[in-house]
Amino acid sequence: MMKTLFFTSLFIISYLPIHGQINDESFTDETFWDFKVTLANCVLIKDRNALKNKLNDKVIECWDAFDCAGQGGCDKNNFMNIFFKDGNSKHWNILKQIIRFGFKKMEDSTGYYFIGPSYTEKDLSIIVLANNLNVRNKPSIQSKVLKTISYGYYQCTTDESGLPIIFNNSWYELIFENGETGYISKKFTTKAIDRQLKIAKVNGVWKITEYYCIMEEM
Repeated sequence: MMKTLFFTSLFIISYLPIHGQINDESFTDETFWDFKVTLANCVLIKDRNALKNKLNDKVIECWDAFDCAGQGGCDKNNFMNIFFKDGNSKHWNILKQIIRFGFKKMEDSTGYYFIGPSYTEKDLSIIVLANNLNVRNKPSIQSKVLKTISYGYYQCTTDESGLPIIFNNSWYELIFENGETGYISKKFTTKAIDRQLKIAKVNGVWKITEYYCIMEEM
């Protein structure tokens, strides 16, 4: 019963279009859908062995674990020891959030694969991933609440290259249509998820092949 309920909750998330930002295409391949469900289960219970079994022999990652990356990626044993050494690793929650926001179906010369999370960002904008998020008059949790906002695209203050400017290490300034401005916490936006997951078929079996960084603004 619990497994069925969990499956149903994932099904609802995958078909729930949040103002056009989330475009989960997991349902387009039944075998991938099954992989996604079992991946979600092992992430929720932090099952290291189950997660390891879903990794390709080599996993391409990025600069913060460059010491384990050899030819073709990081050996999956080293990958687990670096990113998922125990249940306290922040990467369990990152994977949870990636799965929560679904996967885009992509294709290259080798065939199709899936990339998560599935939302599509727009220039000069921040995507809010929360309901009734407080907008404050200063970049501080102690500052006055001006209004609340929910899931959607919101224009933000950017630098000369068009990247969102971050204030006090964890706040973004939004610019509303009436000219008003206010600050929101980074942890309730897409910028809080600084990784992407690539899942592709290896010898006919779905495997996690890449877990790489999304470059952040300075």
